[in-house]
Amino acid sequence: MKNRKYRLPYIWIVNVAFSALLMGCSDYLDVEPSAIRSGDNFVTNDENAVTTVNSIYNILAGHERWQGGLLESSSFYIGEILADFSEMGAIKGDYDDLERMIEWRPFTDEIILYGIWKRSYDGIYRSDYVLGSLPDAPIDPELKKRLLGEAYFLKGMNILRLVKVFGNVPLGDGIIPPDQYGNIPQKTMHEGFEMAADNFRKSIVRLPKRSEYSLNDLGRATEGAAQSMLARLYMLQAGMDKDALSTAWDSVYHYTNKVIQSGEYSLVPNYASIQEPEGENNSESIFELQFGSSATLNIGLGGDRSAVGTTSQIRCGIRGAENEGLPGGWGYFQPTQLLVNEFEPNDPRLSSCVYGPNYNDGIVYGVARNYNLSQMQSEYYNRKLAIDPETEASDLATSASNSSRNLRVMRYADVLLMHAEAAYYTGKEGEALIDIEMVRERARNSTNAKGFELGSDNYVATGNSNSLPMVNASGVDLLHAIWHERSVELALEDMRYWDLVRTGRYLDRLDVIKNTSKDPMANELRFANIDLRGNCQARCIEGPRGIKDIPMFPIPGAEAIKWNLKQVIGIY
Repeated sequence: MKNRKYRLPYIWIVNVAFSALLMGCSDYLDVEPSAIRSGDNFVTNDENAVTTVNSIYNILAGHERWQGGLLESSSFYIGEILADFSEMGAIKGDYDDLERMIEWRPFTDEIILYGIWKRSYDGIYRSDYVLGSLPDAPIDPELKKRLLGEAYFLKGMNILRLVKVFGNVPLGDGIIPPDQYGNIPQKTMHEGFEMAADNFRKSIVRLPKRSEYSLNDLGRATEGAAQSMLARLYMLQAGMDKDALSTAWDSVYHYTNKVIQSGEYSLVPNYASIQEPEGENNSESIFELQFGSSATLNIGLGGDRSAVGTTSQIRCGIRGAENEGLPGGWGYFQPTQLLVNEFEPNDPRLSSCVYGPNYNDGIVYGVARNYNLSQMQSEYYNRKLAIDPETEASDLATSASNSSRNLRVMRYADVLLMHAEAAYYTGKEGEALIDIEMVRERARNSTNAKGFELGSDNYVATGNSNSLPMVNASGVDLLHAIWHERSVELALEDMRYWDLVRTGRYLDRLDVIKNTSKDPMANELRFANIDLRGNCQARCIEGPRGIKDIPMFPIPGAEAIKWNLKQVIGIY
């Protein structure tokens, strides 16, 4: 196989001196790689094959950190901050690109959207490289089968990310030859969903179950992860794709049921432990991104924390206040009072979601911290990303201040709640009630957050295990109960925006944001003079409900021009 020029949109190539994949061109110029190895002369043994697949995980993890000269494109920028339960945080003017997105007036060169586009296509390219190279590679057949499954899974993840953000995007079958540059057809949103689904289905039949992996392979894609992500895809498609099949909810039910019946996963006893370092890769974890100095799936060009960590904790830490033993943060991704109000009285999960100056005396990890309300857009910080002063603060105080905290992408609780919603839509309300009760029973028996009491570094019981009554609802009230449970169980886990969009509630919630959002030290509403609903509706396409209520983001302008692409909703 001869060396080729590749272009769409950034290329990562296999390096002879391989610590990962070489970071490719930093612009859109054609590049003749000088250190490329083709599939048949590099993937010649098991070790190289595994390392090549690891490089795809690296791209997926790269969304959550600064890498390759590009700012992070964290999942929470759209998944949470554009919704009602989170503010941008920090101060106005600190991040213009994000502020424009929140106000629904994004440009075609927004760096967040640029990062999503770039990294997603990087991941697709690397997946296609593996899928083109491995079939004829002289490696162990069982390993080959598994690695192909991982590549299909990761390709599906990247396609899904592109489709739900940009709508119609160019997608080909395999690596694009030079004579096709500028001629790759844009797939419709429906076609993109179907392509992603096809990759997930191909991965399911090739991937092992979680229990079939060794401890050294924790974090790799599994059969259960692929089934769960395919269920999530169909759930999103049912609410976003006007051409979605009427059987979409049947598919959600089918694949979540497969995961439940597998016996591979279970809810951990204490909700408060899930996001802590000791909660990583637990029995509830179906797929999580591995970060830290030993995260071999996530290795970049070097082994220090700046290459294998995530910027999320420093990005979201306390801003503008001195705190002994705690590095300063940038103050982003702040929970809102709307989120706090969503929790029922005495729900222990709230303590694992928020902390701040006017909540629990400002205590987090057993210490009453200092806060600067003038540097905050709400009175709360994100407890799920709080820095543990005993185990994490010293590492985050260095110049390579990236966190080793893993990112939970899919939890078993999410599968149970997807199954509940699918059961509702397919006429099995009794099953839906059982699913909800499993989640709520765990919640009512959970402790408060670790270090909730002053001077404590332990999990302390709430003393109120009778909170959260059983749900006994039917019809639309049951559906609303499921949505509520998702909103508190999965709070701040990058799903709120997508849940609002797919259920047709997003535009109405923009009105709520407009009428409630103001800085803690200000009297005026932040969006009083901004037409959030109008701005967003102008950027919506028609969804399954027959109205324009599915927001779309602009394709990066340089890509649209060079690849002859049409913006789904016009140039801004």
